[in-house]
Amino acid sequence: MAVPSTRKESKGYVYCWTDLRHNMFYVGVKKGSFDQNYITSSKFFNEEYQKRPNDFQRSIISKGTWEDSLVFEEKILRSVNAATNKSWYNRSNGSKSFVCNGHTEETREKMSKTWRKKNFYNCDHEKAIAAWKGSKHTETSKQKMSDSRKKHRETFSKRMIENNPMKNPKSVAKMLETRRRNKERKNGNTNG
Repeated sequence: MAVPSTRKESKGYVYCWTDLRHNMFYVGVKKGSFDQNYITSSKFFNEEYQKRPNDFQRSIISKGTWEDSLVFEEKILRSVNAATNKSWYNRSNGSKSFVCNGHTEETREKMSKTWRKKNFYNCDHEKAIAAWKGSKHTETSKQKMSDSRKKHRETFSKRMIENNPMKNPKSVAKMLETRRRNKERKNGNTNG
């Protein structure tokens, strides 16, 4: 017999925007109850909607739990391959990876350079170590680090005291019983 879940599941719904002028679609999912004023989180779709809001019509496809709504949205987008389909505003098929077809070579090169700067594993380690070697902390930064360490030690000690298992009577009784048994064993040991 299945036990009913006591956990309250959050609501969600799947909606579809139709571009009546260009016969294009956008499917999305929203957490919570239906919100008349909500458009979408997609910047790409919002740009078109802001230009000509009267050309769009929204319909609610399904309502249910948030998890079910996410799954249903992904099924729809995958079935039409919305990420690469020219009739859809969606830039993904419900997964976290997005398809960006509109970047120029110059933009791609800029993004690549930025990523290489941020990515530690692609940097020249010898240059980085040489740059860090001569650096010294100012008195202000030393004081900040010292204060931070002191604060960390104080909060750690406070947590250790608050979460001390010896405050629990059962733990104390168990510890005393273990000590008594160990003492008896030691006293009964003829080898010293």
